[in-house]
Amino acid sequence: MQYKIHTTPIWDAFKKDCLCPMCELNEQLSTRLVDRFLNEAVMVPTSRQLVNKYGFCSHHYDLLLMGDNILGVALQSITRTEHLQNILKPPVNAKTAKKQAEMLLKESMSCIICREMEEIMDRYYMTVANMYYNEPPFMKVLNDSQGFCLYHYAKLLENAHYARSKTEQFLECIYSVEITKLSKLKSDLNSFTEKFDYQKKDIPWGTSKDSPLRASKILTHRKI
Repeated sequence: MQYKIHTTPIWDAFKKDCLCPMCELNEQLSTRLVDRFLNEAVMVPTSRQLVNKYGFCSHHYDLLLMGDNILGVALQSITRTEHLQNILKPPVNAKTAKKQAEMLLKESMSCIICREMEEIMDRYYMTVANMYYNEPPFMKVLNDSQGFCLYHYAKLLENAHYARSKTEQFLECIYSVEITKLSKLKSDLNSFTEKFDYQKKDIPWGTSKDSPLRASKILTHRKI
């Protein structure tokens, strides 16, 4: 089946103690792709063509610049700049200026790494649901997981039909772990705020001390 990919990274991510196994997969994927565009992809014609066309977002540019191949980043930036020079046209009136602005705004936000990450992550979402259908041990691993960030929970909902005849069971499972995760987060946030009441300041932090940080990672979509 076309949507199948290697499942070992998924198993590893779900067995890891982390806030969201899909975020873990996303982070590993980002690291691999940044490394590729710092090394072998620099001199591969097809990869250079994609960099020219899509460029890098500010986030992945920063990661590339922190790498160990500043020359490679500069070379890729040269041909990306040439591409932009070629599509930049003199605006002759407000209508053409607006049209060009729309095009350039898309160009400024496009990113080959984000694009490839999204394509691979889409296959991961499909595969998680399919593993629930095909691999009984994975059902328990998923049921015992700590849930997901809101964005990745939504993406799993979108792809739930890949669990085929077990779709409803899959949906019940991910809803259960997600609502439990949010309940725990809310409880910890409540405990955190209570520490600012002088009458309760001596109550132990428990698991609440980092709850605002966890909330920032659970409730929003992070570009990794």
